[in-house]
Amino acid sequence: MTTAAPQKVVIYGTRGHARGLHQVIEDIAAAGADIRCVGFLVDKDFREESVIHDLPVLGDADWLASAPDVLVTIGIGATKPRHRIASDIERRFGPRFR
Repeated sequence: MTTAAPQKVVIYGTRGHARGLHQVIEDIAAAGADIRCVGFLVDKDFREESVIHDLPVLGDADWLASAPDVLVTIGIGATKPRHRIASDIERRFGPRFR
């Protein structure tokens, strides 16, 4: 019997809200959910760090083109940027949200 690979997810954002979401994903996984956070995404002009919580900052939304099996959660609290990012990702890559 083979077990399915965990659902991979990236978090768009790198600050407080994103870091909190990472902890929630870790807690859900620890409780038995088959999910794994693989890293963070950020706008090209906003990259400040390369590693957060021992996970890589993978790049911007363009990274999703190379990872069609990875879902996205947006870790940005401000409404306008969150909607802009969601619209851009959905337009370019289809519905990829968790």
